[in-house]
Amino acid sequence: MEARERDEFVALVARMGGTATAARDILRHARLLQRWAEEGCGDSNAYASWAREDCEVCGGEHMRIYPNDSNATRWRHGERCEQDRQRFAGKRAQERIEALAAEFGARVEFQGDPRGCCVKLVLPGQREGRGVPA
Repeated sequence: MEARERDEFVALVARMGGTATAARDILRHARLLQRWAEEGCGDSNAYASWAREDCEVCGGEHMRIYPNDSNATRWRHGERCEQDRQRFAGKRAQERIEALAAEFGARVEFQGDPRGCCVKLVLPGQREGRGVPA
């Protein structure tokens, strides 16, 4: 995300009656949701591929690593399962964005496809949402 996009978003929220602090909080929470959506799609380098998947061992959600030089896969576990912490953190981020947007009369649309914006604000008087830069 470029500084120009952030500044334009903060200015848009200010025009709608919101504060700069509210706009920055929306941006921060939108980045979190965008990053988690990207991790769900996975990534790779010269040595391995990885993605966030449901864990067969504990039922949690962890990064699964697929080494390029073997058929073996492995899970990257922390000391404890982070499924609940991450699920509730994502839910709290969504609730916080909705509360902040309600302060200036906007409603929020969420989607999990990281190729676009995971968070869109639908401003009063508009039909389509405007993507929150992440």
